[in-house]
Amino acid sequence: MKSKFHSFAHKIILLSFFLPGWNSEASLDSVPEGKVLRERPFKGVPLVSSNVQNLAANNLIALYSDRGSWQLGREHLKMFLIQYQFPFEEIKKQDVLSGKLNSGRYSTLIMPGGASWNYLEDLGEVGANEIRQFVAKGNSYLGICAGAFYATTMRNGGAATGEYGIGLLDGASFDGTALEHPAFKEGIMKFPFQYPKLKNQYEIVLLGGPSFQVYKNVADSIQLEVWDKFEKLDEPSMIFFKFEKGKVFLTGPHPEVEENKTGWGPEWFDPESDWPILEAALLKLRRLE
Repeated sequence: MKSKFHSFAHKIILLSFFLPGWNSEASLDSVPEGKVLRERPFKGVPLVSSNVQNLAANNLIALYSDRGSWQLGREHLKMFLIQYQFPFEEIKKQDVLSGKLNSGRYSTLIMPGGASWNYLEDLGEVGANEIRQFVAKGNSYLGICAGAFYATTMRNGGAATGEYGIGLLDGASFDGTALEHPAFKEGIMKFPFQYPKLKNQYEIVLLGGPSFQVYKNVADSIQLEVWDKFEKLDEPSMIFFKFEKGKVFLTGPHPEVEENKTGWGPEWFDPESDWPILEAALLKLRRLE
């Protein structure tokens, strides 16, 4: 049966996101048991490079690292941020609820893959308001997987059907994995890109999640950009858009995961890094293009 939103396909743009995660939107049952990141944990250390040489200590990336966030995804994000020399700190639930996120210290919030319902439960409406305020006044938000689910307004399938998320994207998430849509696959998938600063195609890991549905008039009003699409669905899996004075980037696939650093096995091997996608997204979010 087609979803309510799919029935209005002539009126809307469908934006597809597979939202994998630990214990997550579609669970990681397909990931080989016991295969975890072998590297040591990383701590957020403010760094300065040619990319970020003009960033002061009050322009840090806040990486959410509390209940619901996928540990392996967080560790790969920290490796990426350190290698590409983006200044960051890990933050907890209380940092959001207490107003520290809006203290002026941070300019970007990253919500990793994991379990979006934990984000909703732990941060509640107070946290949602803090995050919306953070982005609305000119900062940015990067949501991966569960972090993308968390950013929407409605959800169809999976953990819930109906109102869901904090409303950075005025649209619905369609959980194609839970609803057994044939275009959704857990594992490595090929994604054709149309963002001019990146390659034409990347192979990125998907572990389950939704597509996004946005009315065309809304897409126009938020200056929505489509970065890539599902080959078999012709729907975007990564988007960039405006939220009041701020910017948002959402991705369903996991460009932060370097499969050759996981030990998951040959079927998960991807010889090329997807980190250039994250770099491009952060540079655009942080006005450093």
